[in-house]
Amino acid sequence: GVIIAEELYDRDFVNNWTFGFDKLKEHVRKYSPEAVERVTWVPADKVRQFARMYALSKPAAITQGVSLDHCINGVQNSRAISILIAITGNLDIPGGISITSR
Repeated sequence: GVIIAEELYDRDFVNNWTFGFDKLKEHVRKYSPEAVERVTWVPADKVRQFARMYALSKPAAITQGVSLDHCINGVQNSRAISILIAITGNLDIPGGISITSR
């Protein structure tokens, strides 16, 4: 929830290309860095640091391998990664995640 809570997302992209962002905003509120730390053992300050680093780096890319497909929440993990890519403005830009061949 750091990227959304701190409004580090790409407002233009969200306003022009998404729907349901308010529901997403409400949903991620329960995933504070402290809540994430309890589940992952990654310190809350590191969660904040990574979220800020990813959101503020342009361009940035998150790539996935097939291992996500093999875990119980693989589809949800892929959806979450796709949301991060999109709301941070890293979709279909040079150095980000490209959806077209150029």
